[in-house]
Amino acid sequence: MNRFVHLHVHSEYSFDSGFFNVGDYVRTCYAHNYSVAALTERFNLYSFLFFYNKCLDFGIKPIIGCEIFLESEKYSYGKAVLLCKNYKGYRNLVSILAKSYLDKDVNGVPIVKYRCISSLSDDLIAIGISVDSDIGKALLNNDFVQAEYFYKFWSTVFKDRFYLSITRMGFFGENLFFERVMDFSLNKKIIFIATNEVAYLRKNELLSYRSKIAMFDDVVTRLTDSYDKSLDNKYFKSDKEMKDLFFDIPNVITNVSELVKRCNFFLKFGYDYSPKYKNRTGLSLEKYISLYTFNKLIFDYYFFSYVDFEIYISRLKVELNVIVNIGFSNYFLVTHEFICWAKDNDIFVGPGRGSGVGSLVAYLLYITGIDPVRNDLLFERFLNKDRISSPDFDVDFCIEGRDLVMDYIFEFYGIKNVAQIVTFGCMTVKSVIRDVGRILGYSYSFIDKVIKTLSSGFGVSLKHELIHNPFLKYEYDASNDVQIVIALSLKIEGVIKGIGKHAGGLLISSVELLGYLPMQYEDLEFNFLTQLDKDDSESLGFTKFDFLGLKTLTIFADVLDTLCSYYSLHDNYFFCIDYEVFDDDSTYILLDRGDTLGIFQFESYGIKSVLQKIHPYVFSDIVSLIALYRPGPLQSGLLLSFAKRKMGDEVIDYIHPKLTPILRETYGMIVYQEQVMLIAQIFANYSLADADLLRIAMSKKKTLEMLAHLKNFCYGAELNGVDKYTAEDIFYLVEKFAGYGFNKAHSVGYAVLAYTGAWLKTNFNVIFLSSLLSSDMDNIENVDFYIDECIYFGIKILPPDVNRSNYCFSILNDNAMLFGFGFIKGLGKTLIADIIFTRGIFGFFNSFFDFLYRIEVTLLTKKMLQALVYSGIFDKINKSRFKLVLIGNKLFDLYAFFNVSNYISFDSILDNFFNYFIKNFYYMVEYKNTEFASNRYFLGSFIIDFYLNYYINDFFSISKLSHKSGIYYNEIFCGVIISIYQSSKSFYSLCVGNLYDTKLILLSSLKYVYKKELLRPGKMIVIGVYSYNKRLYELFVEDFYFFKIIFSEFFDIYLSSCFLSDNFIKRFFHVVSNKSGNSIAKIRLLYFNYGKWILIKSFIYMGVSPHDDLILELKKNKEILDIKITYKF
Repeated sequence: MNRFVHLHVHSEYSFDSGFFNVGDYVRTCYAHNYSVAALTERFNLYSFLFFYNKCLDFGIKPIIGCEIFLESEKYSYGKAVLLCKNYKGYRNLVSILAKSYLDKDVNGVPIVKYRCISSLSDDLIAIGISVDSDIGKALLNNDFVQAEYFYKFWSTVFKDRFYLSITRMGFFGENLFFERVMDFSLNKKIIFIATNEVAYLRKNELLSYRSKIAMFDDVVTRLTDSYDKSLDNKYFKSDKEMKDLFFDIPNVITNVSELVKRCNFFLKFGYDYSPKYKNRTGLSLEKYISLYTFNKLIFDYYFFSYVDFEIYISRLKVELNVIVNIGFSNYFLVTHEFICWAKDNDIFVGPGRGSGVGSLVAYLLYITGIDPVRNDLLFERFLNKDRISSPDFDVDFCIEGRDLVMDYIFEFYGIKNVAQIVTFGCMTVKSVIRDVGRILGYSYSFIDKVIKTLSSGFGVSLKHELIHNPFLKYEYDASNDVQIVIALSLKIEGVIKGIGKHAGGLLISSVELLGYLPMQYEDLEFNFLTQLDKDDSESLGFTKFDFLGLKTLTIFADVLDTLCSYYSLHDNYFFCIDYEVFDDDSTYILLDRGDTLGIFQFESYGIKSVLQKIHPYVFSDIVSLIALYRPGPLQSGLLLSFAKRKMGDEVIDYIHPKLTPILRETYGMIVYQEQVMLIAQIFANYSLADADLLRIAMSKKKTLEMLAHLKNFCYGAELNGVDKYTAEDIFYLVEKFAGYGFNKAHSVGYAVLAYTGAWLKTNFNVIFLSSLLSSDMDNIENVDFYIDECIYFGIKILPPDVNRSNYCFSILNDNAMLFGFGFIKGLGKTLIADIIFTRGIFGFFNSFFDFLYRIEVTLLTKKMLQALVYSGIFDKINKSRFKLVLIGNKLFDLYAFFNVSNYISFDSILDNFFNYFIKNFYYMVEYKNTEFASNRYFLGSFIIDFYLNYYINDFFSISKLSHKSGIYYNEIFCGVIISIYQSSKSFYSLCVGNLYDTKLILLSSLKYVYKKELLRPGKMIVIGVYSYNKRLYELFVEDFYFFKIIFSEFFDIYLSSCFLSDNFIKRFFHVVSNKSGNSIAKIRLLYFNYGKWILIKSFIYMGVSPHDDLILELKKNKEILDIKITYKF
C-alpha cells in the first residue's frame, strides 16, 4: 500500500515559515503509522541531526532536505526542495547551502545560483514547488520559452531525479498552473508528485502560526483580520486527507512513495575530526605529554624541600594513565599549544575555571594556573576512567587578547577548518508577552503593566507564573484582554525565535568543515558559522574549544601595563605571581570591610554584607564563600551557619572523627563535591573514580543507583570498623548536602581572581580604579559608581586635560586621575588619536588657538569642539568655557561661509580673524558656572571639584550645624547628588559627595516621591541624618534641603557701644567680603541697654559664609563683644 509522505515541511527552525517542534512532528508521524518522515527547513539544516536521531528512536526512516530560493532575473525567486539520496548527497547539499549565504540578496535572503546546483547535483533529488517553482512562475506569466529553459536545466542536470509538485492549498494561480503545466508536460518526462507545505501540526494552531508570522513581519494583526487563506492548509494532513485531495490524479501520491524509496541517507558516527597537535619531536603524543610533564614537574618541584615530591609523582602517573588510555593526549596538547602562544604574546590568561582546574597535567602544561595538589583538588572530578566524557577546558582571556587568540587559531589551523558555533534563541516569558501584545494592537503601557507582574528569575515558565504568581493571577482574573494575551502567549512561548553565536566557542577540525557539517558564511572573509549547536557538532566527531573574554583579566592587564610605565617597573613585576600567594593581611582587611566594588564575584550588595559577617582572613574562606553564595545554600541557611561556626557562635560538628580532616576547612560542613568524594574514599573505601559516580548519583537523585551505593557504602564503612547504622546515617547526611555541593575546583579558580583583584585594589588603589573606570567606559551608571568609590578612597577625579589626558583614564599621582578623551560624548576615535599624536610629536598645546592650528580640522565639527570645551579640556589654558565656545562657533560659521568653493583654509580664517577674536571675545562677560551642567552632559559624570570649589566655605560651615541651635540631627552632610537609583521597594539610594567625602544616602520612597522632580544628579543638597551604618556608609535621611534655599543666616553682632565709627564699618565690611560664600545673610547690630539688647541697624548682605574664620576675624574688633549665628531652615 502506497502511503503519502510530506516532503515540504518547515519546523520552528524555519523561523517565520514554520511553527511546530521537531520532536512533536516525529511523534505525530509515528502516531499516523508513518515509516518515513522528511524535514526540509528553509535555507538551513539547523534541526536535521535532532530530527535524524529522533526518527531513529521511533523506528522511522529520516529524509533530510532543504528548501532553497533560486536566482532569477525576470521573476521573483523560484522555490525548490533538495533531498539527500545518501551521505554524498548530504555533503553536496551542505556545500550548496554554504555558498548560498555568500550570495544573499539585499534583504539577506540566501540565494542559490543554477551553476552551483549544476556542479553539486550528484545524489540529490530536486522538487520544483508548484506555482512557486521557476517553471511555475514562467508558466503563470505565459513565458513558455523561459519555462522550457528551466525544464531543460533540471532534466539535464538531475535527469530522473527531478520532480514537479502539484499543490491544492489555495495558492494564487494554483488552478491556472495545473492547466498550463499539464499542457506543457506533453512529450516531456516530468514526474509529478503531490505536496502540501506543513508549517504547523494541528488545525487549531493556525492562530499561533499567524501570530508568529506577524512577529517576524512586525505588523499588527487581529483575530478577525483577512489573511492568506493558503495558511489554513499548512497543517499536517493525514494520508487519507491527501489521497482524498488528489483522488482524481492518484499517480501523484504513488510517485511520492516511489521517491522516498530512493532516499537512504544514514550518518556515519564514530569519527574523530579533532585538530591534531603538531608534534615536532618525532615522539608519539602519549610519550611526548608524559615526558613534558615529568620534566616540568622535576624542574618546578624536585629541588624544593617544602614539597612532598612523591605525592606529585604519584598523582601525575595516575592522571597520565587515565588521559593516555582514554585517548585525550591530543586534546590536552592542542589546548596547551594555543595557551602557550597567548602567554608568549603577553596575553593575559585566567587561572582556570571548572573541574579542569583539578588536573595536575593541565597545570604542568600551563593550561591552568593553580596547583591542584596544594589546593586539595581531585582529578577524578574532571576525568574518570569509569565515566568517559570529553574533557572541556573553559579558558579565560583578557577581552582584547581573546580576539587575538581566535585570529591566531583561524590562521594556524586555516579558516576552512575553524568555525564559530550557532546558538538558538527562544521566546521567553517576557518577550513573548511583549510581542503578542504588540501584534494584537495593545498599548505599550498595557503590556508593560502585565510584564511588571512577572518574576525576574531566569527560566520561569508562563504556566508556572500563572499558577504561582499572585500578581499575574490577579491581572489575569480581572481583565479579559490579559486573558487573550496570556492564552496566545502560552502557545508560542519557547518557540525558536532566531540564531546567535556562542559567546566563546570555536569548532576546530583536522579536516575542512565544509562538506561534513552544515555551515553558513558569516561574512565575505569566509568565516564559518555552524548550523548545528555544540552538542550536535561534537556528536559528529568535532571538537569545541572555549575562548572566553573576561573583563577582570583586561583590568589586570591594564594595571600591569600602567605599573610598568608609571613606576618603570620590570616586565612581569606583578604578574610573575603564579596564583599561589595569598597571604597579604591588608587585602583581607579590605575584603572584611566589604570595599569590594570592582572585585570579581564580590561586587553585589548581598555578598558584601556576607563578607562582613564571615570576616575572611585566609584564602580558604574566600573559596568557601564563592561556593556558598548561591540560591540553594542561601535559602537552606548553610551560609549563615557557616558564618556562625567560623565566628564561634555555633558548635562545629565534624559528624565523625574520620571526617575531621576532610571537613576542617569548612568548619564541619559539606560545601564541596570533592568533599563528598573524599568521604566516600576515606570512610567507605571507595576509589575516587567510584566516589565520583556516587557524587553524580546523589546530586541527580538517581534512586536505583543510590540504593546500590548505599549497600556498597555501608559495606566499605564496616571494613573500616564503623557499624552499619552509623554508616547509613552518614550516607543520608552526605546525600542531603550533596545537593548543595559545589565544584571546589571552579570555586578556587574564581577565588584566585577575586583575591588578585582585591590585592591590586589594596596595593595599587589608584591604578586599579583607573583601569576599572576605563574598562566600563560605555556604562555611565557603572562609571558613576566607580567615581563614588574613588572619592570614598580619597582619590581626586579631574576633568580631561588637553595636554595630559589619554583615551582612557590616566594617573596623575598616587591620589589623582584624569578623565580620558574617550569619555567625552560625540568625539570620534580618529579625532582623539589625532590630538594625542599631535601632542606627542609637537609638544603641549599652549592656547586654544594653538590647538585649532595644529589639529586636523577636517576631523572636527562645531559640536565636537563644544564637547571638548565644555568637558573642561582647556581649563588649564583658559577657564572661560563660555567664551571659547562662542569663539569656536564663530570660527566654524566663518569657515562655512568662506569655504563654499573650497578656496580658503581653516588656518586662513584663524590668521585673518585672530585679532578680532581677541578684541571682541576675550573681554565678554563670562557666563557663570557653565561647567555645572556641562560635566554631566558631555562626560556622563560629575567632577566634584568643579561643583564644590565654588561653595566650599558654605559646605564646611553647614557640616558643623549638628550642634547649633535648632538642629537635632546626629549628623549633617552636604554635597552634590552624583547618582540616584532605587535600591529596594522601601528606599532610594542617593550617592552624595563633596570634596572630602562621599556617602550613600538612604531616602524613604515616600520622601523621594514627594521631591522626585527636584532630586536629580547635579543638585546640591544638605541632608539631616538620624542614624547610620558606619561599616556600609549608609545614612538614613531624616530631612533634606536644596542648597539654594537651605537657610538664611542671622548674624547677631553684639556691640559695646551704640556709636558706629566709619573706621569700624570699613573694617567690618572688609572682613566680611574677604570671607565670602554664596549664602544670603541678614546682619543685625545690637547694643545692650536698659537690661535688654536693642537693635541698632540691620541689613541684607549677599555672598557671606558662616565660617569659623569669619567669626574669629570679626572678634578682633574691640567694639564687638560677641557674635551669634542663627540658622533657619
